[in-house]
Amino acid sequence: MQLVENIDRIRSVHAKATAEAEKKICLWYLSEEKIALALFDEVRPAKEREGLVHSIQHKIDAEDPMKKRVMPFQQLKVTPISNLGTVKTARFFKIFGFDDDFGSHPVESWSENPNYRRCKQAVDGLNVVNDHAERSIKLIQDYNRLLTTKEAAFQNILLTVAEHKKTLPNVKKSTLAKKYSKYFNLS
Repeated sequence: MQLVENIDRIRSVHAKATAEAEKKICLWYLSEEKIALALFDEVRPAKEREGLVHSIQHKIDAEDPMKKRVMPFQQLKVTPISNLGTVKTARFFKIFGFDDDFGSHPVESWSENPNYRRCKQAVDGLNVVNDHAERSIKLIQDYNRLLTTKEAAFQNILLTVAEHKKTLPNVKKSTLAKKYSKYFNLS
């Protein structure tokens, strides 16, 4: 939620970047399953965590259960975390194979509950990574090193690729046939 506030603060500086960040936060980072992580944030007020448990146990989803909830960023800014949980949030516990029985007790007693401690330990051990982006960057870096080690040559390759993308926006057979039909019999 601190990130949400920070993004809102820098909106006037870089509107396009903040708009993209807003979409990603609403779609991926505050998903119904991931909002369960707030239960283990002991800095959060007990009342807020209890409210989140209540919304997980009682809020019914009107939408298709397979569909991701997309909340407008402006609404997210004014919605308390305790209202972001749904019955889908309980999937978090199923995914990790945890028992969520601690939610039926007052927050003050959670730290003594073995199920809560097991969940908290696992949550504290989670690493936040963006595997797809990291793998893509690594692949690109490895490929670039195979092409050339000289910066000038690398820049020329990038310029060539950019020009090529202008003339051939995709590599569909129909696009290639249009472009090169005068050179080959592509019927």
